[in-house]
Amino acid sequence: MPWEHKDKVGVSEEKSAFWPKVVNDSYDLALWYLKATPKFQKSSRFTLGDRIERTALELVETAIRATYTRDKATTLDHMNELLDRLRLLTRMATDLRQLSPKQQEFTVKAINNIGKQVGGWRRSLDKKRA
Repeated sequence: MPWEHKDKVGVSEEKSAFWPKVVNDSYDLALWYLKATPKFQKSSRFTLGDRIERTALELVETAIRATYTRDKATTLDHMNELLDRLRLLTRMATDLRQLSPKQQEFTVKAINNIGKQVGGWRRSLDKKRA
């Protein structure tokens, strides 16, 4: 995995072959967040932690939707919005000391990696239309 973590979170090779890389990478990121947010302090767990979890899960669902829908451009634009939300929420979690700077670095790299995939997919759609 591009951002393997000490917990070795990720999909099995057998299952991951079915989905595009962006789906698998989104899944891995969501799984990482789902393991990290329960460790948040109680004051942030049910607000910020819940928002992060919901956004990460919506990212996975949107990535799957993008593989099936005809209106891929709108779906990919929504994925970019979700990635921006995760960037901001992760920064906030770090500022509130719920995530370490090292964890923030890990997640930002993962988010940027997914963003590059979404951007490439989006550009390929634009070239097909031109």
